[in-house]
Amino acid sequence: MDGLNLVRLGFVSPLPVGVLCLLYFVFAVDRMGIGFKGVTRRFVRRVLLWAATAFGAVVVIALASTAKYGPLGGIVLLVLYGPVAISCGTVFGTVQWRLREGKALASSGADQP
Repeated sequence: MDGLNLVRLGFVSPLPVGVLCLLYFVFAVDRMGIGFKGVTRRFVRRVLLWAATAFGAVVVIALASTAKYGPLGGIVLLVLYGPVAISCGTVFGTVQWRLREGKALASSGADQP
């Protein structure tokens, strides 16, 4: 495996994506000037919901592929697209959290940077 493939693998792996989304969360909460206590639960809930939804979609597609092409097709889909789906769900959950928190701050009359 050469260096470029390792970079590509790291880009779609859920671990670095999760760390980057967590760093974004910490900086966004600090920048918004709100406490971590209430928003952390909403952030974790939203990220886990969207990551599980994306992975569930891959599982459904893998089951359909297994029924049509045999057991190897489903396993390959889970191995190849499972981590990508979790990463995409994590990013989408982070974006959804930020949009909702921004709307909540705007409706409460707080200054938003």
